[in-house]
Amino acid sequence: MEAAGVVILAGDIGGTKTDLALKTCATGGIYVAGGIAPKRLAAIEDRTFIASFADKGRMRTPLSAIPIRVVAGQMVNLVGAAHCARLEHAASG
Repeated sequence: MEAAGVVILAGDIGGTKTDLALKTCATGGIYVAGGIAPKRLAAIEDRTFIASFADKGRMRTPLSAIPIRVVAGQMVNLVGAAHCARLEHAASG
């Protein structure tokens, strides 16, 4: 049962990332981060995620060319927040 749930989750994540990639013209790649991504790396590397990501009809070819990377670092959200704070501080002073 867990394996089937992981496959469904990978498909859902792939479809969601596709919408975001198209909206932002993310030709340089997308990064999947967060607590679940590194734990389910095998499911994300599986064909279900890739097929779900590229399954947008005539957009299949350009979507297939977009690199997909999983961020597996600890506290990646805090690193991003610190970077934004540093940029904000530099801009204000």
